[in-house]
Order: sequence, then C-alpha cells, then structure tokens
Amino acid sequence: MKNKIIALLGVLFAFISLSFVSCQDDKSLASEDWNGSWQLNEDINFPQAKNNENPTKSNSGTIQIDPNDNRQIIINGDLFGLYSSLKIKAKVVTTTASFEETIGKDKMKGTGVLVNKDKINFNFTITTETNQVESYKRTATRIK
Repeated sequence: MKNKIIALLGVLFAFISLSFVSCQDDKSLASEDWNGSWQLNEDINFPQAKNNENPTKSNSGTIQIDPNDNRQIIINGDLFGLYSSLKIKAKVVTTTASFEETIGKDKMKGTGVLVNKDKINFNFTITTETNQVESYKRTATRIK
C-alpha cells in the first residue's frame, strides 16, 4: 500500500511539474515586434560593386516571422540593398537574430538585436569572392 501511495504521489508530482513548465513563455520564439517595414539609418556601400555601378542601394525593406518556423524571421533583401526577391532567414533566440547567407559568390553573416518594437541594431560582414571583408553596424527603425 505504501508503495502505491508513493507511486501515485510521484505521478502527481510529475504531472504538476509538466503543467508548470508548459505554462511558461517560450523565450526562443520570435516576437511579433520583428514584423513590419524597416529602414536603415545609413546606406550600405557594397565592396563588390563594379566601377560603373552605384554601390549604394535601397535601405528599406520588410521583416516577417517565418510562417513555417516561429523561431525564425525572414528579412527582405531590400533592407540591406540587395535584390527584393532575396529572403534572408535568421534564427531568433529571444531578441537576437543570427543569419548567414550566400549571395552569388559573396557571403553575408551577422546578427540583429531587437532593442525595442521600433529599433533593431544590425552588425554584419560581407565577404566577397576575393575574400575582401567589410563590416557594418547599422540601426533600423520601423517605418510607420
């Protein structure tokens, strides 16, 4: 009888523990605050621009939570001055997104920190096919 009571209490304790854990917020989910239209505070002059090409591109675009994975966001390429069909996927842990994308023969790698619902700080590098590396720190503000 004593063993049955101990087993029953153990099962009850496990059930209560699981119920408590499942009620807590999942901090790894992307916040709705990422969604929207954003604009960088400063242009990005791309190191790989050809001599006759304007190295300064668009600096506004959209970010949305990936509908297939709410732990990822999708950054529209326009935000970084890239072509609009490019979608940069970034993994999100709380307020920090990490991304690494190959664009043609170049590589873009960095992070974005959601400071508040209207501000993101981006730190990233672009490495060209000739291993030229440019580092950037940019702030994006929400377009209202």
